[in-house]
Amino acid sequence: MRARWYEGGYLAAVAPAGALLIATDVDVTEFYHALAGGASFNRVLDLLRRRWSSTVMPAFALVVHEGNDVRVAVRGGITVMHAGEVVRASRHVALWAEDRLAVGSFTLGSPTQRAFPVNSGVVPAGAIDIDFTLTPTIRVDFDVPTSDNLAMTLDPEAAEELVDEFEEYRAKKEEPVRARRAPTSAEADSVHKAHEGQVLAARCEFGHPNSPTSVYCRICGATVGEETEWIDPPVLGRLITNTGTSVPVYRDIVIGRDPVRQAGQHPTLLPVTSPNKQVSRTHAAVIVTGWAMRVIDLESGNGTYLLRPGEQPARVSTTTATRLLDGDVLDLGDGVRIEVRIQ
Repeated sequence: MRARWYEGGYLAAVAPAGALLIATDVDVTEFYHALAGGASFNRVLDLLRRRWSSTVMPAFALVVHEGNDVRVAVRGGITVMHAGEVVRASRHVALWAEDRLAVGSFTLGSPTQRAFPVNSGVVPAGAIDIDFTLTPTIRVDFDVPTSDNLAMTLDPEAAEELVDEFEEYRAKKEEPVRARRAPTSAEADSVHKAHEGQVLAARCEFGHPNSPTSVYCRICGATVGEETEWIDPPVLGRLITNTGTSVPVYRDIVIGRDPVRQAGQHPTLLPVTSPNKQVSRTHAAVIVTGWAMRVIDLESGNGTYLLRPGEQPARVSTTTATRLLDGDVLDLGDGVRIEVRIQ
Protein backbone atom coordinates (compact mmCIF):
# COMPACT_ATOMS: atom_id res chain seq x y z
CA MET A 1 0.00 0.00 0.00
CA ARG A 2 1.12 3.56 -0.74
CA ALA A 3 -0.84 6.60 0.43
CA ARG A 4 -0.83 10.40 0.32
CA TRP A 5 -2.93 12.94 2.19
CA TYR A 6 -4.05 16.40 1.13
CA GLU A 7 -4.65 19.33 3.48
CA GLY A 8 -8.27 19.91 4.45
CA GLY A 9 -10.87 20.16 7.17
CA TYR A 10 -11.59 16.45 7.73
CA LEU A 11 -9.72 13.80 9.70
CA ALA A 12 -8.24 10.67 8.19
CA ALA A 13 -7.04 7.41 9.69
CA VAL A 14 -4.62 5.57 7.40
CA ALA A 15 -3.10 2.11 7.84
CA PRO A 16 -1.78 -0.59 5.48
CA ALA A 17 -5.17 -2.34 5.57
CA GLY A 18 -7.25 0.70 4.63
CA ALA A 19 -8.25 4.30 5.24
CA LEU A 20 -11.13 6.30 6.74
CA LEU A 21 -11.84 9.92 5.82
CA ILE A 22 -14.50 11.46 8.06
CA ALA A 23 -16.04 14.93 8.38
CA THR A 24 -15.48 15.45 12.10
CA ASP A 25 -13.15 17.11 14.55
CA VAL A 26 -13.67 14.37 17.14
CA ASP A 27 -10.72 12.12 18.04
CA VAL A 28 -10.56 9.21 15.57
CA THR A 29 -7.64 7.25 17.01
CA GLU A 30 -9.89 4.27 17.84
CA PHE A 31 -10.60 3.87 14.11
CA TYR A 32 -6.91 4.12 13.33
CA HIS A 33 -6.06 1.44 15.90
CA ALA A 34 -8.79 -0.77 14.44
CA LEU A 35 -7.42 -0.43 10.90
CA ALA A 36 -3.81 -0.79 12.04
CA GLY A 37 -4.76 -3.89 14.01
CA GLY A 38 -6.29 -5.57 10.98
CA ALA A 39 -9.95 -5.11 11.95
CA SER A 40 -12.47 -6.19 9.34
CA PHE A 41 -14.54 -3.81 7.22
CA ASN A 42 -17.62 -4.68 9.27
CA ARG A 43 -15.80 -4.11 12.54
CA VAL A 44 -14.84 -0.55 11.56
CA LEU A 45 -18.42 0.16 10.49
CA ASP A 46 -19.64 -1.20 13.81
CA LEU A 47 -17.29 1.20 15.64
CA LEU A 48 -18.70 4.09 13.60
CA ARG A 49 -22.24 3.05 14.43
CA ARG A 50 -21.44 2.81 18.12
CA ARG A 51 -19.76 6.24 18.19
CA TRP A 52 -22.58 8.07 16.43
CA SER A 53 -26.32 7.50 16.19
CA SER A 54 -28.02 7.46 12.78
CA THR A 55 -29.19 11.06 13.21
CA VAL A 56 -25.77 12.62 13.85
CA MET A 57 -23.33 10.32 12.05
CA PRO A 58 -21.02 12.52 9.94
CA ALA A 59 -20.18 12.02 6.29
CA PHE A 60 -17.36 9.54 5.73
CA ALA A 61 -15.62 7.32 3.20
CA LEU A 62 -14.04 4.01 4.16
CA VAL A 63 -11.91 1.60 2.14
CA VAL A 64 -10.59 -1.68 3.55
CA HIS A 65 -8.49 -4.25 1.70
CA GLU A 66 -9.93 -7.71 2.39
CA GLY A 67 -8.66 -10.74 0.51
CA ASN A 68 -8.78 -10.15 -3.24
CA ASP A 69 -11.11 -7.15 -3.00
CA VAL A 70 -11.42 -3.71 -1.50
CA ARG A 71 -14.64 -3.00 0.39
CA VAL A 72 -15.98 0.55 0.23
CA ALA A 73 -18.54 2.43 2.34
CA VAL A 74 -19.69 6.00 1.65
CA ARG A 75 -21.97 8.34 3.58
CA GLY A 76 -22.84 11.96 2.88
CA GLY A 77 -21.06 14.18 0.39
CA ILE A 78 -17.58 12.64 0.43
CA THR A 79 -16.82 11.07 -2.94
CA VAL A 80 -14.69 8.02 -3.66
CA MET A 81 -12.79 7.55 -6.93
CA HIS A 82 -11.58 4.14 -8.10
CA ALA A 83 -9.18 3.91 -11.02
CA GLY A 84 -10.19 7.43 -12.05
CA GLU A 85 -13.97 6.94 -11.90
CA VAL A 86 -16.49 7.95 -9.24
CA VAL A 87 -17.72 4.95 -7.22
CA ARG A 88 -21.48 4.45 -7.45
CA ALA A 89 -22.06 2.13 -4.50
CA SER A 90 -24.33 -0.75 -5.49
CA ARG A 91 -25.70 -1.66 -2.05
CA HIS A 92 -27.59 0.89 0.02
CA VAL A 93 -28.09 0.13 3.70
CA ALA A 94 -29.72 2.20 6.39
CA LEU A 95 -26.83 4.58 7.12
CA TRP A 96 -24.44 4.39 4.14
CA ALA A 97 -23.82 2.81 0.73
CA GLU A 98 -21.38 -0.04 0.13
CA ASP A 99 -19.56 -1.78 -2.67
CA ARG A 100 -16.90 -4.42 -3.25
CA LEU A 101 -14.31 -3.47 -5.89
CA ALA A 102 -11.10 -4.76 -7.40
CA VAL A 103 -7.80 -3.98 -5.72
CA GLY A 104 -6.35 -0.76 -7.11
CA SER A 105 -6.01 2.95 -6.43
CA PHE A 106 -8.65 4.94 -4.55
CA THR A 107 -9.15 8.64 -3.83
CA LEU A 108 -11.30 9.65 -0.88
CA GLY A 109 -12.52 13.25 -0.90
CA SER A 110 -11.42 16.13 -3.14
CA PRO A 111 -7.63 16.49 -3.46
CA THR A 112 -5.90 19.87 -3.40
CA GLN A 113 -2.57 20.60 -5.06
CA ARG A 114 -0.41 19.97 -2.01
CA ALA A 115 0.06 16.31 -0.99
CA PHE A 116 2.12 14.57 1.68
CA PRO A 117 3.13 10.90 1.94
CA VAL A 118 1.75 8.81 4.80
CA ASN A 119 2.20 5.13 5.63
CA SER A 120 0.19 4.93 8.83
CA GLY A 121 -1.39 7.42 11.23
CA VAL A 122 -4.06 10.08 11.79
CA VAL A 123 -3.85 13.27 9.73
CA PRO A 124 -6.01 16.43 9.28
CA ALA A 125 -6.84 15.79 5.65
CA GLY A 126 -9.35 16.90 3.06
CA ALA A 127 -8.59 13.91 0.84
CA ILE A 128 -6.61 10.66 0.74
CA ASP A 129 -4.99 8.82 -2.16
CA ILE A 130 -4.37 5.15 -1.41
CA ASP A 131 -3.09 2.48 -3.77
CA PHE A 132 -3.24 -1.11 -2.54
CA THR A 133 -1.18 -2.41 -5.46
CA LEU A 134 1.99 -0.53 -4.48
CA THR A 135 4.55 -1.03 -1.72
CA PRO A 136 5.98 2.02 0.07
CA THR A 137 9.57 2.84 -0.80
CA ILE A 138 11.64 2.49 2.37
CA ARG A 139 15.30 3.37 2.47
CA VAL A 140 17.34 0.92 4.54
CA ASP A 141 20.82 2.01 5.63
CA PHE A 142 21.56 -0.89 7.98
CA ASP A 143 21.70 -4.65 8.01
CA VAL A 144 18.59 -6.45 9.18
CA PRO A 145 19.40 -8.01 12.58
CA THR A 146 19.88 -11.77 12.79
CA SER A 147 20.75 -14.02 15.68
CA ASP A 148 24.36 -14.02 14.39
CA ASN A 149 24.98 -10.27 14.23
CA LEU A 150 22.91 -8.99 17.14
CA ALA A 151 25.87 -9.40 19.47
CA MET A 152 28.02 -7.06 17.39
CA THR A 153 26.50 -3.87 18.83
CA LEU A 154 25.61 -4.96 22.39
CA ASP A 155 27.46 -5.99 25.51
CA PRO A 156 27.57 -9.80 25.89
CA GLU A 157 24.84 -10.09 28.54
CA ALA A 158 22.36 -7.86 26.66
CA ALA A 159 23.21 -9.58 23.38
CA GLU A 160 22.53 -13.04 24.80
CA GLU A 161 19.16 -11.93 26.17
CA LEU A 162 18.15 -10.31 22.88
CA VAL A 163 19.24 -13.32 20.83
CA ASP A 164 17.09 -15.57 23.02
CA GLU A 165 14.09 -13.29 22.49
CA PHE A 166 14.74 -13.21 18.76
CA GLU A 167 14.95 -17.00 18.46
CA GLU A 168 11.79 -17.43 20.55
CA TYR A 169 9.95 -14.95 18.34
CA ARG A 170 11.13 -16.64 15.14
CA ALA A 171 10.14 -20.09 16.42
CA LYS A 172 6.70 -18.80 17.33
CA LYS A 173 6.21 -17.22 13.89
CA GLU A 174 7.16 -20.51 12.23
CA GLU A 175 4.74 -22.63 14.26
CA PRO A 176 2.15 -24.25 11.98
CA VAL A 177 -1.47 -23.35 12.62
CA ARG A 178 -3.20 -26.33 14.18
CA ALA A 179 -6.68 -27.30 13.10
CA ARG A 180 -9.14 -26.88 15.94
CA ARG A 181 -11.42 -29.80 16.83
CA ALA A 182 -15.08 -29.13 17.51
CA PRO A 183 -16.58 -30.82 20.61
CA THR A 184 -18.36 -34.07 19.77
CA SER A 185 -22.11 -34.33 20.28
CA ALA A 186 -21.53 -36.62 23.26
CA GLU A 187 -19.19 -34.09 24.88
CA ALA A 188 -21.66 -31.29 24.28
CA ASP A 189 -24.61 -33.29 25.63
CA SER A 190 -22.74 -34.25 28.79
CA VAL A 191 -22.49 -30.63 29.93
CA HIS A 192 -25.61 -29.18 28.34
CA LYS A 193 -27.81 -29.25 31.42
CA ALA A 194 -25.11 -27.85 33.70
CA HIS A 195 -24.60 -24.88 31.37
CA GLU A 196 -28.05 -24.41 29.90
CA GLY A 197 -28.38 -20.98 28.31
CA GLN A 198 -24.61 -20.60 27.91
CA VAL A 199 -22.21 -21.29 25.04
CA LEU A 200 -18.75 -22.85 24.98
CA ALA A 201 -16.14 -20.26 24.03
CA ALA A 202 -12.40 -19.79 23.51
CA ARG A 203 -10.78 -16.38 23.84
CA CYS A 204 -8.14 -14.58 21.82
CA GLU A 205 -5.18 -12.88 23.51
CA PHE A 206 -7.26 -9.72 23.92
CA GLY A 207 -10.09 -11.52 25.68
CA HIS A 208 -12.69 -11.58 22.88
CA PRO A 209 -14.92 -14.69 23.01
CA ASN A 210 -15.08 -16.95 19.96
CA SER A 211 -16.36 -20.32 18.87
CA PRO A 212 -14.02 -23.09 20.11
CA THR A 213 -13.57 -24.15 16.47
CA SER A 214 -12.22 -20.73 15.44
CA VAL A 215 -8.53 -20.24 14.71
CA TYR A 216 -8.68 -16.43 14.42
CA CYS A 217 -10.76 -13.96 16.43
CA ARG A 218 -14.00 -12.85 14.79
CA ILE A 219 -13.51 -9.33 16.21
CA CYS A 220 -9.81 -8.44 16.03
CA GLY A 221 -8.24 -11.27 13.99
CA ALA A 222 -5.82 -12.36 16.71
CA THR A 223 -5.11 -16.06 17.26
CA VAL A 224 -7.69 -17.84 19.42
CA GLY A 225 -6.38 -19.82 22.38
CA GLU A 226 -6.93 -23.49 23.13
CA GLU A 227 -8.62 -23.16 26.54
CA THR A 228 -12.42 -23.12 26.61
CA GLU A 229 -15.00 -21.83 29.06
CA TRP A 230 -18.76 -21.48 29.33
CA ILE A 231 -20.06 -17.94 28.96
CA ASP A 232 -23.35 -16.13 28.59
CA PRO A 233 -24.31 -15.73 24.91
CA PRO A 234 -22.23 -12.95 23.31
CA VAL A 235 -23.46 -10.48 20.73
CA LEU A 236 -23.04 -12.27 17.38
CA GLY A 237 -24.07 -9.35 15.20
CA ARG A 238 -26.84 -6.86 14.57
CA LEU A 239 -30.08 -6.53 12.63
CA ILE A 240 -30.43 -3.13 10.97
CA THR A 241 -33.81 -2.09 9.59
CA ASN A 242 -34.25 0.23 6.63
CA THR A 243 -35.48 2.89 9.07
CA GLY A 244 -32.18 2.84 10.99
CA THR A 245 -33.14 0.69 13.98
CA SER A 246 -30.19 -1.45 15.08
CA VAL A 247 -30.76 -4.46 17.35
CA PRO A 248 -27.95 -6.61 18.82
CA VAL A 249 -28.31 -10.35 18.29
CA TYR A 250 -27.46 -12.43 21.33
CA ARG A 251 -30.74 -14.33 21.67
CA ASP A 252 -33.72 -15.12 19.41
CA ILE A 253 -35.48 -12.15 17.80
CA VAL A 254 -39.11 -12.18 16.68
CA ILE A 255 -39.93 -9.70 13.90
CA GLY A 256 -43.31 -8.43 12.83
CA ARG A 257 -45.85 -5.66 12.72
CA ASP A 258 -46.82 -6.37 16.33
CA PRO A 259 -44.71 -9.34 17.45
CA VAL A 260 -45.56 -11.30 20.60
CA ARG A 261 -43.76 -13.83 22.77
CA GLN A 262 -45.04 -17.34 23.12
CA ALA A 263 -45.48 -18.79 26.58
CA GLY A 264 -42.18 -19.80 28.15
CA GLN A 265 -40.05 -17.98 25.56
CA HIS A 266 -38.08 -14.77 26.04
CA PRO A 267 -36.95 -13.47 22.64
CA THR A 268 -36.20 -9.88 21.73
CA LEU A 269 -39.16 -8.29 19.92
CA LEU A 270 -38.44 -6.21 16.81
CA PRO A 271 -41.58 -4.35 15.64
CA VAL A 272 -41.53 -2.89 12.13
CA THR A 273 -43.85 -0.42 10.43
CA SER A 274 -46.05 -1.81 7.66
CA PRO A 275 -48.46 0.88 6.36
CA ASN A 276 -50.32 -1.56 4.10
CA LYS A 277 -50.22 -4.38 6.66
CA GLN A 278 -48.35 -6.67 4.27
CA VAL A 279 -46.07 -7.66 7.14
CA SER A 280 -47.74 -10.10 9.52
CA ARG A 281 -48.06 -9.28 13.20
CA THR A 282 -45.60 -12.07 13.99
CA HIS A 283 -43.77 -12.52 10.69
CA ALA A 284 -40.33 -14.12 11.07
CA ALA A 285 -37.69 -14.99 13.64
CA VAL A 286 -33.91 -14.90 13.80
CA ILE A 287 -32.81 -17.87 15.89
CA VAL A 288 -29.50 -18.05 17.75
CA THR A 289 -28.05 -21.56 17.94
CA GLY A 290 -24.63 -21.59 19.56
CA TRP A 291 -22.43 -19.30 17.42
CA ALA A 292 -24.78 -19.20 14.41
CA MET A 293 -27.71 -16.99 13.41
CA ARG A 294 -30.56 -18.53 11.42
CA VAL A 295 -33.87 -17.25 10.05
CA ILE A 296 -37.24 -18.94 9.80
CA ASP A 297 -40.59 -17.67 8.54
CA LEU A 298 -43.38 -17.86 11.13
CA GLU A 299 -46.07 -18.76 8.57
CA SER A 300 -46.49 -15.14 7.56
CA GLY A 301 -49.11 -14.10 5.03
CA ASN A 302 -46.71 -12.88 2.32
CA GLY A 303 -43.55 -14.77 3.22
CA THR A 304 -39.99 -13.73 3.98
CA TYR A 305 -37.33 -13.51 1.27
CA LEU A 306 -33.59 -13.83 1.74
CA LEU A 307 -31.53 -11.51 -0.46
CA ARG A 308 -27.91 -12.60 -0.67
CA PRO A 309 -25.32 -10.83 -2.87
CA GLY A 310 -24.66 -12.82 -6.04
CA GLU A 311 -27.68 -15.10 -5.61
CA GLN A 312 -31.33 -15.06 -6.61
CA PRO A 313 -33.86 -14.07 -3.90
CA ALA A 314 -34.97 -17.15 -1.96
CA ARG A 315 -38.13 -17.63 0.06
CA VAL A 316 -37.39 -18.50 3.68
CA SER A 317 -38.76 -21.84 4.85
CA THR A 318 -41.39 -22.14 7.55
CA THR A 319 -40.01 -25.48 8.72
CA THR A 320 -36.21 -25.33 8.35
CA ALA A 321 -34.13 -22.43 9.62
CA THR A 322 -31.61 -20.99 7.14
CA ARG A 323 -28.17 -19.92 8.35
CA LEU A 324 -27.51 -16.21 7.89
CA LEU A 325 -24.32 -14.72 6.50
CA ASP A 326 -22.88 -11.25 6.89
CA GLY A 327 -24.52 -8.86 4.42
CA ASP A 328 -27.72 -10.88 3.99
CA VAL A 329 -30.95 -8.87 3.74
CA LEU A 330 -34.38 -10.06 4.87
CA ASP A 331 -37.25 -8.71 2.76
CA LEU A 332 -40.55 -8.84 4.65
CA GLY A 333 -42.56 -6.89 2.08
CA ASP A 334 -44.20 -3.44 2.22
CA GLY A 335 -40.74 -1.88 1.88
CA VAL A 336 -39.45 -3.50 5.08
CA ARG A 337 -35.88 -4.74 4.73
CA ILE A 338 -33.52 -5.84 7.48
CA GLU A 339 -29.79 -6.19 6.95
CA VAL A 340 -27.75 -8.78 8.81
CA ARG A 341 -24.37 -7.79 10.23
CA ILE A 342 -22.27 -10.54 11.77
CA GLN A 343 -19.20 -9.81 13.89
